[in-house]
Amino acid sequence: MTRVPFFDSFWEKKPLLVQREKADYYGQLFSTAKLDSILRNENIQFGRNLDVTSYSEGERETHNPAGRAHAPVVWDYYRNGCSVRLLNPQTYCGAVWRLCAALQEYFGCMVGANVYLTPPGTQGFAPHYDDIEAFMLQLEGKKHWRIYAPRPGEELARDSSGNFRPEDVTSPPVLDVTLKAGDLLYFPRGTIHQGRSLPDEHSMHITISCYQHVAWADLLEKMVPVALQTAITEDVEFRRGLPVGFLGHAGIVNDESTSTQRKELLDTARRLVTRLADFLPVDAAVDQMGKQFMRDALPPCLSKGLVNEGDELRLYHCLENSRLYQEMPEQYLVIGDDEQADAVSVLLENYPRYTAIDLLPGTEPEAKVAFAAALWEKGMVVTRAPITEEETDNAGS
Repeated sequence: MTRVPFFDSFWEKKPLLVQREKADYYGQLFSTAKLDSILRNENIQFGRNLDVTSYSEGERETHNPAGRAHAPVVWDYYRNGCSVRLLNPQTYCGAVWRLCAALQEYFGCMVGANVYLTPPGTQGFAPHYDDIEAFMLQLEGKKHWRIYAPRPGEELARDSSGNFRPEDVTSPPVLDVTLKAGDLLYFPRGTIHQGRSLPDEHSMHITISCYQHVAWADLLEKMVPVALQTAITEDVEFRRGLPVGFLGHAGIVNDESTSTQRKELLDTARRLVTRLADFLPVDAAVDQMGKQFMRDALPPCLSKGLVNEGDELRLYHCLENSRLYQEMPEQYLVIGDDEQADAVSVLLENYPRYTAIDLLPGTEPEAKVAFAAALWEKGMVVTRAPITEEETDNAGS
């Protein structure tokens, strides 16, 4: 499966199953042994980092006690038929972190992960759908999945569903398959799914998730209120009064009216909405989404642009983020002048190629060297060759 057919045929459209017949394909990513090591060596908390769940006779239950998820307690739940969900494996596993960090740079949005360990012959979760694009990677064992098309109006869902009961899912599955170790299953947000391990074999899979709240709707939610306020200020047409007597020609009670006054009111409303497009702050809204991405992102990732915040021009980054979701506050570098802003733009346009300092915009060589050194000290750029301590001292003097 190459990039173009996937995005043309499957992305946000329908499930994709990749069967590899190679059980160790994801062998270096995560394992039951890795989970046990994390439980024994890290401060994993029930509810925050890990859930124990079960699903039986149409009912989903969460069995989390309070406090730390000690390994013997978690494994006791597992032996008694409970599924184990590790909510943020990227925090504790370098391989998962590197995978998510690489994917978030590709997709340009936060990429998360959950690990699911299911005992033989059990199901840990009710049928449901999620608000993310899901990539399920089968790590160990096997799991039988039933995948259902989204219900009308729930395609590309903006929010995850609750737990469905069996009688809520009446359509036949669009995919009925058993994933084996090394297989991958993708499906879009809004896709109903339920999985059960086989009677004689446990299952471990990791779900890689992306594109949560990265829809046109999210961009429009940021643009439209600002555009409307700008239009009200700059265009008198938006400040004109509604027609006298408009209540007699609009509203639910008049929704079937064919009066001239109603037609004129509807035509004017549509004209103003079309006119509103001239005031849409597309770039500013995209910058705000980029700012949120930098807040959520795993390290390392460099923002692809500058953001105006009041009287300051800021370069947001996530170089000092931890692998725990939103543990650190927003991080940014204030850009002091137009020459520095132009220099950042050149660096971003040339990335990942190296750029010679003397090719950066600016009239003063010393200022260009000092700005490059400031970026380097923040870890926001790298040099082709190592910089000596003497060179660093000279750049700052």
